[in-house]
Amino acid sequence: MNNPNDDFDSSDGLEDDDWDRSQFGHNPNHGKRQAASILARQAEDRILSKRNARNLTYSYGAPGTQYATARVEAAWDTFFRGLGKDLSVCPTGEEIFRFVDTMTRHIVPVIVGKQVPSLTTIQSVWYLFIKMLTFRHNNLKDNYGRREMERITVHLDQLVKRGLLVKGRWFKKQWLGFRVVEKLAHAWLGKAILQGCISWDKVLLKLLNVVLLSALAARSGDVARSHLYKGDEALCWQDIELTLSGEETEGLSVQNLRAKVNLKYLKGRKDTRNDDEDVYIDPLKHANQNVVCSIKLLMIVALRFGHVFGTTLSEVLGHTAQRADRTVQWKRPEWPVVCQVNLGVLLPVREPAPNTQANHSLKQMALAGGILGHITPHSLKRGAVRDAAYLKKTMIGVTNAAVGLVAHHHARSTTAGVTGQYVGDLQSPIYNLRAESDFVDRKSPKTASTPFALKRSSGKEIDEYMDMHGMDKTSKLKRNTAGKRLQKEQIEAWNKAENDRLRDDAADAGGMAATPAPKSKAITVPRGTGRIAILPHARQVIGTPLAEKGASAVNVSQERLATKTASPKVLLNSQAEDIPIDPVLLALDQSVDSNEQDVDEDDLGALESIVFGFDQGAEIEDSGASISDEQEPDAVDTALVECFLDEFAPAQHDQTDPLNLGPDDFVAWFSAINVFKNDSCKSSDKKTFTKYTAHGNSRNYPTRYLFHCGIGDCQYSSWDSGKFSIHQTSCQGTDKTSIEKSFRCTEGSCKRVFSTAASLETHVNAQHRFEPSPCLECPDKPNVLYNSYKELSNHKVKEHSLLDEPTKCPLRDDACTDPEKVYTSSKLLMVHLQGTHKLSTAECRKYVPYKARVTRQAVAWNCPIDPCPTPFTSKGNKELRRHLKRKHDMTEEEALEIVPLSKMEKTYREKAMKNPEGLKPKKMTAWKCPVADCESKTVLATNSRRRSHLMNGHLWTEQRALDLLPLTKRELTLLGRKTADQTDKELGAEENENEDEDIEDEDDDEDDEE
Repeated sequence: MNNPNDDFDSSDGLEDDDWDRSQFGHNPNHGKRQAASILARQAEDRILSKRNARNLTYSYGAPGTQYATARVEAAWDTFFRGLGKDLSVCPTGEEIFRFVDTMTRHIVPVIVGKQVPSLTTIQSVWYLFIKMLTFRHNNLKDNYGRREMERITVHLDQLVKRGLLVKGRWFKKQWLGFRVVEKLAHAWLGKAILQGCISWDKVLLKLLNVVLLSALAARSGDVARSHLYKGDEALCWQDIELTLSGEETEGLSVQNLRAKVNLKYLKGRKDTRNDDEDVYIDPLKHANQNVVCSIKLLMIVALRFGHVFGTTLSEVLGHTAQRADRTVQWKRPEWPVVCQVNLGVLLPVREPAPNTQANHSLKQMALAGGILGHITPHSLKRGAVRDAAYLKKTMIGVTNAAVGLVAHHHARSTTAGVTGQYVGDLQSPIYNLRAESDFVDRKSPKTASTPFALKRSSGKEIDEYMDMHGMDKTSKLKRNTAGKRLQKEQIEAWNKAENDRLRDDAADAGGMAATPAPKSKAITVPRGTGRIAILPHARQVIGTPLAEKGASAVNVSQERLATKTASPKVLLNSQAEDIPIDPVLLALDQSVDSNEQDVDEDDLGALESIVFGFDQGAEIEDSGASISDEQEPDAVDTALVECFLDEFAPAQHDQTDPLNLGPDDFVAWFSAINVFKNDSCKSSDKKTFTKYTAHGNSRNYPTRYLFHCGIGDCQYSSWDSGKFSIHQTSCQGTDKTSIEKSFRCTEGSCKRVFSTAASLETHVNAQHRFEPSPCLECPDKPNVLYNSYKELSNHKVKEHSLLDEPTKCPLRDDACTDPEKVYTSSKLLMVHLQGTHKLSTAECRKYVPYKARVTRQAVAWNCPIDPCPTPFTSKGNKELRRHLKRKHDMTEEEALEIVPLSKMEKTYREKAMKNPEGLKPKKMTAWKCPVADCESKTVLATNSRRRSHLMNGHLWTEQRALDLLPLTKRELTLLGRKTADQTDKELGAEENENEDEDIEDEDDDEDDEE
């Protein structure tokens, strides 16, 4: 039987095809060049293709994705080998399920307080794991299908319900719009001005980083270098085009600049060529917005780091105006705009900042501004997008349906972004529109009324934390991690307390009857920058409220920071708006009538933390080594303290508010300021200041930050925070600078002036005539000499001020910030008792034992004239010359040839030759006996003789005489010396008598010199 398909499959009629099909034929020249190349390199391609196919590993995506994939791959290999399986075998669906379930228990969250991982984290691990298995095994679909996927989904959902996974976000979203960023910038710069900073370069770089993210509505990785990248994948100076608008060549200002920022390294497009975006920015117009003007901040940073041609703004603008394209030229265009901020003095300006730097900078600014909640750089992007969504002005240049019709695009193409690629980037200055908008964001972060003050964690607290969490205490890295976690716990506790307070206030307000809100009183803001420092421990020294006391305006440096482009008249006439100064501080000075204006109190409420929001307790204790001595002060000690405190003279106060200057003045002021605060800098030599901060380009020469006391009329100032804290423990609010100082130092080029001769004498001996000397309290080290008085004092503080046993504060009341702190030094304990508990020196002696001053020991001399068998005990050259003159009939000149004058004797004789009248003994003052019928007419010049008269002539008891005439400082010193000298009981009465006589002679010499 014939097949019915034979007729259909036959070839009948195929031979005669009259249709010309040559137009659809294959051209033999197509691909001829590639075919020839393959034939020519066939042997080489065979080896390379085999090698690449065999050695291919799964590494795909950005560096961060590759890192996460490698971690998942290592975990899977370990898990699968633990099951005794070969990695080349495709896993079953059950094994895939078990691995995902195992990972939920082995991923440790990095957020403090979060005990279990997030659901999204496990889902990301699951996604990367399946992609890796798909790459490894060609038969994965046979073992892993929709059933296995649904099982894993159900299991993860059940883990969420059991509390083993967290679904959603751990922290709430925050929106940082333009107004919030403006307040943060004011608080950040205001804190640096008022409280000082270690480096203005770091302060301005951090501010620029945050402002750029807000202005560009960008991620932190769009401006800085993302994690694990190694090249220059960051915003560089060549990506910023600053152009002068108009054609003027004179009268140019920073307001004439226009910026175009090219974002090359957006997320997902970092390795895509020419897939970038341009953002256009104009200068902000208002003076109070200078702190967030990205163009001004860019010029400030460029001037400070020398990235432009010129050291002043006028020079840069003049150089730009001479060019045909009127574009600012960068000296190093390939360098990053935001460099890495490290702990060193010189910043690595060639190294791009990591994307985590913006996170740290923003958190520091948020604490300075009192912002509550969890803040991240992505909050800036959210705030920028929300600001743009609520703009009232029509935004031109946006792709819409009408533009798609003009381009003849389908609606799907317009929605997919194809039309937008034809339109190009937005050229409207969106950042400027946001700055001019009056939009009030109701979802902006809450602001705390109590500023955050970071308490420095003690070593004991860190040890306890490490023991609690099982951390290795020998590892420095682990100790740093523990310290950072303790700081985070402090911040979280502060956030919780402030949120609870705001919630309670809202509840109280809700229960009260609605009443019309009174109009807020305006605060008179005195002009002035710098710091009127009233430390927390000094606020109770004076019983009068602070608001009733005057305060001096304070400058930020030792000398006025004059700008290079504006006259003083322009600076003084600048308007001050929203000055970030605490309202409590502003009430200190109501006597300033000129250059004042009214500022609403609510505008300043968010910025209260910048003045009293720092912890000085640790600085007081750390700087205890700068205290002169803990013994009871005598006349020389008092003069020495006055000598050191007089070293810090008040400077002229700057009445300029730098945060509200004109545009050019603002750039000039912040590009020049170079005031640093570093307690490690103890030298007053300006040449050493360059070790602590950078200088050059537009920066001024480094200047130390100067603390000014704001208690009453006190004009005291100091560069040392430790000495400043000690001053405020006893400051009574009086102006000591008005005391006439007539004793001028004449040594070399020294221009110091003192109020007493004793202060001058102490200064000369300590600073100009100090000779290398051993420590009298180290008799076993007579050959160890100290080259300066400072070295000797530091040695005594470190070695001879230790307590017999480490002790805690004997009071330990509510005033103690750290009641469990252990003190090993009597000086630190004295500073704590005086500064924290307001005890006087006499009251401190109840808790800190008094140590008698160690004096020079008597030395047995042999007469240099041989033979002379007369031995005697002497304390110095004076006694030896006296022996030569008495026993050997020598003249003064002959005795001086054998025993020369000491340094003290030379000083005394030189002073006697210059001013013989000033060294005459003081006239005895008459003293009237308190007994009414006393007929004694003897002149009693000293308290000791007066007490003897009362006890012998009127039969008073010794205690009654001491109550009327207490021991003087000199008597206390002598009493301490005698107590120390009586330790050797074998000394004869004659030797003790000679020793007392020598002491009295030496004291008489000191009295004559004074």
